[in-house]
Parts: sequence; C-alpha cells; structure tokens
Amino acid sequence: MTDQPPELQLLYETAPVGLAFLSPDCRYLQINRHLTEICGISVADHIGQSVRDTVPQVADQVEHIVQTILRTGEAVTGIEVSGQRPDGGNAERVWLTYWHPLKDTTGNILGINVVAEEITERKRAEAALAASEARFRELADNMSQFAWTTDASGQRTWFNKRWHDYTGTTLEDAQGMKWQKLIHLDHVERVSKGLRESREGGEPWEDTYPLRGRDGNFRWFLTRAVPIRNETGDVVRWFGTKTDVTRQVEAEGALRTLNEAWSTGSQSRLKSATASGTCHRTSWS
Repeated sequence: MTDQPPELQLLYETAPVGLAFLSPDCRYLQINRHLTEICGISVADHIGQSVRDTVPQVADQVEHIVQTILRTGEAVTGIEVSGQRPDGGNAERVWLTYWHPLKDTTGNILGINVVAEEITERKRAEAALAASEARFRELADNMSQFAWTTDASGQRTWFNKRWHDYTGTTLEDAQGMKWQKLIHLDHVERVSKGLRESREGGEPWEDTYPLRGRDGNFRWFLTRAVPIRNETGDVVRWFGTKTDVTRQVEAEGALRTLNEAWSTGSQSRLKSATASGTCHRTSWS
C-alpha cells in the first residue's frame, strides 16, 4: 500500500489509537507508530514482515482471527492483547483490538484493518475496584448487621450473607417488591412510603420494623439507607443496613407496660386512699 491518499496517511500519523493493515497472509502492509509500542519495533521494520516475525507471542491468536474473518467475512471485535515485547518491558500493558475486513467490489477480502486501543489504565482501575469490592464484601459478610445495596431506582442488587442466612431467600427473591413479604403486614405501607419518599428526594432514610426470618418468627430491625453519589452529585446507588434491635424494643415495651401498670395502680390506690380519708398516708409498698 505505497500509493495512499494523504488523508489516510494523516489519519495513521495522528490517530490516538494503534492502526494497522494486514494482508490475508498476516503481513503488515501498513502500521502507525502508536501500534508499534506493543512490540517496540519501528514502523519501517514492520512493513512486509509477518505477525509471527514481529510479535510471535500472539501469532497463533492473530492468525486464528484472520482465518476466521477470511472464512466468515465478518469483523471480530473486543479482543484483548497484552504487552508483547520479548524483554517483557510492557508486560503490564493491555490493548483492546478490533479486526475488520476490507473488501473489493466483488466481496473478496483484500486485507484486515486493525484498531488497537490501549486500556491499561482501565484494566488497572477495574482490578483495583474488584479488589476493593472483594474486601468490602468480605467485611460485609462478617459484620453483625445485614447489609444491602440497590441501584438508583431502588432495585436490590446485593445482600450480605447474614441477610440470606436469616431470611432464607435469594437475591432473585428480593427483586422488585417481593422483599415486602418479609415485613410484618402492619408496617408494609409505612415502610414502602418512607423508602419511596427517601429515594425520590435523595435523602437518608431510617425506620424500625419487624422482619420475618426463615423460621417464620419476627424480629425487630433498625433499618438505615444512605444515597451514594457520583462526582456530579447524582445518586448512583443506595447502601443500607439492618440492625437487630429486638431486645431493645422488647425492653422498651416491657418498660412501658410496667409504667402503665404503676400508673394504673397508683391511680387506684389514690382513689382508695381518698375514699378512706387517709390520702396523706398512702404507702407504695
């Protein structure tokens, strides 16, 4: 491809991605400097050379892709290629490649256009995120609380292990509104309304209500949800926890009952003492 339109040559020289054109027998007819960073060989030393001569580490993969395109006539996209310098100097660099056939007017394939986009930083960010999520889930699965996340619309996307152990449900069971079946019927309407208003307003939410376990019994949980926002301030997901407060609720109920009993008893004694004329000597023992 010595007679090239100047526009094509300019595209090859200025493109921010790697570009190449391979013959059907996998020889370089054209390549830009950006793509030569994969193997560290100059543009001139690529021309006329085969992929096996320049990057033997990926020759089998490339030849398979080219043969697939020659057989099907269809493009092959989204193939990752790692650093391929013999000295391993770019071993941690990764490119995402796209392979498209160039056909003549009769449909015969003249060669293969290759586009390679470096995604090293993206892969590192993905790996770091995956490691962070793994640490988070390990922590969340071992915390005493139930933990959960939803997307911005409120669709449940994850629960920690303790939730599944207590409820005996799967994530699929909690999709949509099925999770409401675990809430005591007397509290469903209030909880649903509070969640909806919180989501619509993008504000934190908190409530306490009984939740049914796999054994059919209810326990009380303090539930909190907070919005997680991106750099522009938009809510991208929600994170929530459920803390078992059954003992606290029962203790508060017992205390109210005791106070009511004392109040009722004191009023009864007061009436009795008044009737007998001994109000000033009422005993509480």
